[in-house]
Amino acid sequence: MDRRRFITTAATGSVGAAWLPGAARGEVRPDSGAPSASPQANGAGERTMQRLHPDAQTDLAGVEYFVLGNGHLIAAIQHATGAALAMGQTPLGLMLWDPHHFARKWSTYTFHPEWGLKRGMVTVRAGDEMFAVDPQSLTVRRVYPDGVPVVEAQWPAGPYRVTERYWMAADAPLLLREVTLHNPTAQAVPVAFTTTLYANHVLFSAHHTDHDAGALRADGYAHLELFADPVPTLNTRYLTVDAGTAPPRGTAAARLHYAANTRKEAVTTVAVPARWERASAYWDQFAAVQTPEPDLDQLYRAARDNLRAAISDEGRFDASMWQYNMEWLVDAAGVLLAATRTGQFDLAGTLLDHLCTHLVDDEGYTMHASRYRPGPGTELNQNGALLGAAWTYWAWTGDLERIERHWPTLQRVAELPLRPDYLHESGLVKASIELFERDASAGVLPGFDVAHQATVAWGLEKAADLAREVGDADSAERWKTAGTRMRETMLHDPTYALVEDGRLIKRRLPDGRRQATLVPEAVGSDLIPADSELARAGTARLDPDVGTLWPMLFGQVDPQSTLAQTTIADVKTLWNDATGGYLRYHPSGDPDAPGGWTFPTAIVGQVLARAGDTEGVRRVLDWFTSVQGARGGAYFEIYSDAPRPVPPLPPMGLIVWGWAEIASLFVSGLLGATPTPSGTTLRLDPHLPTGLDTLEATLRYRSHQIDVQVMRTATPQPATFDSDDLDYDPVNGVVLPDPLRSGTVVIPLP
Repeated sequence: MDRRRFITTAATGSVGAAWLPGAARGEVRPDSGAPSASPQANGAGERTMQRLHPDAQTDLAGVEYFVLGNGHLIAAIQHATGAALAMGQTPLGLMLWDPHHFARKWSTYTFHPEWGLKRGMVTVRAGDEMFAVDPQSLTVRRVYPDGVPVVEAQWPAGPYRVTERYWMAADAPLLLREVTLHNPTAQAVPVAFTTTLYANHVLFSAHHTDHDAGALRADGYAHLELFADPVPTLNTRYLTVDAGTAPPRGTAAARLHYAANTRKEAVTTVAVPARWERASAYWDQFAAVQTPEPDLDQLYRAARDNLRAAISDEGRFDASMWQYNMEWLVDAAGVLLAATRTGQFDLAGTLLDHLCTHLVDDEGYTMHASRYRPGPGTELNQNGALLGAAWTYWAWTGDLERIERHWPTLQRVAELPLRPDYLHESGLVKASIELFERDASAGVLPGFDVAHQATVAWGLEKAADLAREVGDADSAERWKTAGTRMRETMLHDPTYALVEDGRLIKRRLPDGRRQATLVPEAVGSDLIPADSELARAGTARLDPDVGTLWPMLFGQVDPQSTLAQTTIADVKTLWNDATGGYLRYHPSGDPDAPGGWTFPTAIVGQVLARAGDTEGVRRVLDWFTSVQGARGGAYFEIYSDAPRPVPPLPPMGLIVWGWAEIASLFVSGLLGATPTPSGTTLRLDPHLPTGLDTLEATLRYRSHQIDVQVMRTATPQPATFDSDDLDYDPVNGVVLPDPLRSGTVVIPLP
């Protein structure tokens, strides 16, 4: 079906009969464009129920999202094809929302209950002809002119071609949408563009047509406005820009401005060319990765850039956009690590501020699902994650002042796991919840989760290093002792070691017995839906579990050791043959729809890289560059071949932690970039995946810029730093000079 509608309306004087954006050809509607509000009778004489537009659905097959943002405003451009288009989703939809206030897809600023995102599309008049987006010929992609993240859409308009380019200002809640008609003919043609501002009726209750300012405005719980260059003509919620004449083989263009919680008068004090220069300079500061494979470059850049897009300028972010509307400290710690590793130091500092001031309570408990859970159900791994992330932030940035400012909070976070109700006589920490939040309702008994031990031990040992830096000798000694004992018990204790049959295992009980299965206690609850695998299985296996890789992730076990290799072999059986990606754990224990999970898959990829499993890393990368979401660089939390139980579970969203672990896969995995124990310089231990022979990167470490060149060579060659030879160890890589300086490191790989 041709999804364009021709509308006859008394629109702008310059357009005459205008296209209604988002309408399909052949249907004529009044200017209001709204369907009847009265209930309609179906064939049985019953009243139909109000339903949201199909655009409210987040994860239909064929839909891709392209995310932009700057801490003040988030934009997501939707491209619907295939099944999503057939279900009625808008082929080219624009969503805007405030990162400080989490949203569902249907509560974004530009979602209309009946029209979805359709009214935000642009229609074009070229001469006497009118054109709308042709969904079948529409292409959308990410591009980076001058290093600025841009979403570019192209679609044919008869003999002409239309290009739309969306980009975000670096320092204002302002999205710019540049629309250009390309005229390949030998005849000049006058051009006009029309769109509308149909603001979400849930959020906006007042709509203004400000002719004097040339802006459409909406007010309510927020403020939103649309204006344009050249100055447009307005009619109620419609905006038409006369773009002049496109000369033969030339172009005509207009620029649409979407401003949120500010006004045209404020944002136009900075000229657009200056805004572009600021955006280019902003993105130029950060760590870059370049390979011979454009798909890999796109994977890294989208992950890096979307971290900035998702996080408010106060450090808050929705753990999975449109899904949870809640915060988890462990997600934020992973994002903090990635922001640090990718050179986004200001963003990382803001995140650390937010974690320490808003996600930790007065006792040292950390927030998960936007709440605190004192007692055996608290996620002690989050305490370790924050401490380790804080040390990593300090090592990469050298910013000790921020650590000192938050030191009382970090002390509380470190001391909580050492309380008698959590610290077992073995030296391990005890809880009734595991890494992925299955708890007593799922049959998790009080005991020791391997990922909890690894994370808390890592965090305590790193916190001890920070304590020495800030002059807290007592804490340094206590935390170092506790962290080292925890690590040693986890790996070597004859009764409590989380090692069995030469592999790391998931869980032990306080008497030393292994917990190998789950018997759920709350089947049919919101936590254990009746049709979930865990509910149906009755007794579920706990191993294998990707959490057994955490000791390798934190450097507590050599990834190339026999213990690591045996454990990795078990985890690799969790690859999901149906949809790709790694399951979190054995599918019999899943209260959700089993499928490949985004951030665990990226974490497995990091460990595989450090273990030298080049084929395993390639499989992970190939999945990320081919699965739904790859074109836009925006990934769902889970990729399942079975429907999720929604409700009680929330709709699928775009997982922010996933972007973090993808970015870390490149920096910490492929490049093997980790601070030395002193934190003053950098170690590089690169492992290239199968088929990739070269990788170049620019890293930011403290005040230094480190250019990295990695390549496979047929004959042995020395590694160098600014032409000076470096000692290269095939197991540990190279350590850069200490004190560090800016320079170029070249690492030939055999």
